Formats: sequence, C-alpha cells, structure tokens
Amino acid sequence: MFKLKIIVPALVVAAFAAMASGGSAFAQAKPTIGIAMPTKSSARWIDDGNNIVKVLKERGYGTDLQYAEDDIPNQLSQVENMVTKGAKALVIAAIDGTTLSDVLKQAKAAGITVIAYDRLIRDTPNVDYYATFDNFQVGVLQAQSIEQALGLKEGKGPFNIELFGGSPDDNNAYFFYNGAMSVLQPYIASGKLVVGSGQTGMDKVATLRWDGATAQARMDNLLSAFYGKKRVDAVLSPYDGLSIGIISLAEGRRLWQRRPEDACCQRTGCGSAVDQGDAARRAIFDDLQGYPRSGAGDRGHGRCSAQRQGSLGQRHQDLHQRRQDRAILPAQAGGGRQEQLAEGAG
Repeated sequence: MFKLKIIVPALVVAAFAAMASGGSAFAQAKPTIGIAMPTKSSARWIDDGNNIVKVLKERGYGTDLQYAEDDIPNQLSQVENMVTKGAKALVIAAIDGTTLSDVLKQAKAAGITVIAYDRLIRDTPNVDYYATFDNFQVGVLQAQSIEQALGLKEGKGPFNIELFGGSPDDNNAYFFYNGAMSVLQPYIASGKLVVGSGQTGMDKVATLRWDGATAQARMDNLLSAFYGKKRVDAVLSPYDGLSIGIISLAEGRRLWQRRPEDACCQRTGCGSAVDQGDAARRAIFDDLQGYPRSGAGDRGHGRCSAQRQGSLGQRHQDLHQRRQDRAILPAQAGGGRQEQLAEGAG
C-alpha cells in the first residue's frame, strides 16, 4: 500500500536541537513543549499528539499536550495557558490558521519558538517553523487515482463525478483541492468527467471542520437533487473522515458494495471511483506510527493491516515511486512554497 511516511516528530525534535546548538535556553535545560492539537475526533490527531509526546519525552523534554475539540476559542485559551505557564516552544496544529495572531505575538514577546504543525498559520510573522509536506501533490495523487480507475487517459467516459473539499478554514484544504483539480479539470472541460450537480470550487464543495456527517448530508442532497436514475461514477474526497460518510450513504443506496479489502483505517485521503457496483480506491496515507525516529528523506511502506497490505500492494505499484517526504522549513520558506503551489494551480 502506498503511504506517505510522516517524519514530523523527529523533525520537530531536530528543530529543537538546532535551537539548542544556537545557544538559546534550550542549551541549558530541556524545557516544556506545548503541543496544541485540534481534536480527538480523528485518530490521526490522537496519534500525532502521542507520537510527538513520546519522542520528546525520550529526549528529556517535558510536554503539555492539549486537544481543543475543534473549538477555536478553546484552542486560543489552551495556547495562552501554555505561554503563561512558561512553555519554551509551541507545536500548533491550528483549527483556524488565521486566528492565532494575538496569542503568537505574546509568545514572541516571551521568546517562545513556534512551530506550525501540518496546517500553515497565517497572518502573523511570529511563526518560526512550518512542518509540512507537499499538499498540492497529495491532491494530484488523489485525482490520479480517479484518472486511472476510470481509464480517463485511455479516452474512456463520460463519467459522472462529485467533488468534496476540506474545511475552508484549513489552509491545506485549498492545496489538496487545487492539486486534484489540476488533474481533473481538463477532463471536466472536455466532457469526459461531468459534475452532475455543477458544484465546483472550494466556495461550493468545502466541508467545514472536515466533518463526516456534513459530507454525508451533502452527498444525500446531491443524489436526491441531481441523480435520480443516474449513477455517480466517482467522488473526490480528500480525507477519510469525509469518505466514510459518503461511502456509507452510497452503500445504503446500493450504489456500490465495499469489499473487505476496501475497508481502510483512519487518516486516508481517498479518490473513490465506482465501477460496476464496486469501489476501486486509491489512498494516500499519512503514516503517523512507527517512524518517530526516522530522519529526513527516509522512505518506506506502512501497514493498515496484513490483509490490506497484501491485497492492495499490487494495485499501487505505480504510486510507489511518488512518496512525499515531510519537511520542516523556516516559516517564511514554508509559506512561500504553499503560495507558489496555490498560484500554480490557477
């Protein structure tokens, strides 16, 4: 199974090591690190938090891990408390990357190092590092799974497709969507893919807070309003939390049946293509377990389960050479890279 190997925990520690070698307070004593995660409703954030804590504690750092349950004021309060209690660094996976300017100004005044984790924190100069991967390319790979499953390169079609995007307050959602549309838009323009609802663009397809129930309700409305006797051949869904609701609804309406090997664990970004009542799926995994000590540039396969690894491995040979490595960048470089990707998507 194709997997993205996440090495952010090690990279976060590497950033702290670099700060220590620079003669800061990190060199005198191992401080407490504040870790602000968005929610426990998704297994990936639980794993992220636990893995970072594990690696930091192994290296002698104290940790303060908090989850905000997708409540923006709650996350602001948690970060403020970390600043007040004297954390020397903050690792923040922001719920809304535009709402932290004031508290990060306080952090900067207190000499606290700030790492934006996975989600870019915007509208503030007070972020030191950005731990990320190529979000645009993830969207490209998701769309290529649909392209391959439907045989679009071979000229097959037309096929009906519906598009789902991530949360509009998450910067990553736009890069996933733009990357996917860089592949799918030419087929839409040529008529090989038909968006039955006519709903395109993040202003129409975004799913607030990446909520699966919201995605499921929208899919229900789309099927009722636009499909009738028509079938949906493919659905672009950038996150398993959305895909699960969409698939559940589709199965309930007998649009397809899921084989055991198609049941996948949390943290998936899926492009789902339906063919003759069956779901052929590709998935891009953020592997958050087992690699906390890996160095930058390491690559490897993870496992969802022995059954899934074995059954899907042969179907993903074409993706094995396109693994995306995580990186930790100075904040300006990271933000600039993402802006370039957005501009490149048109």
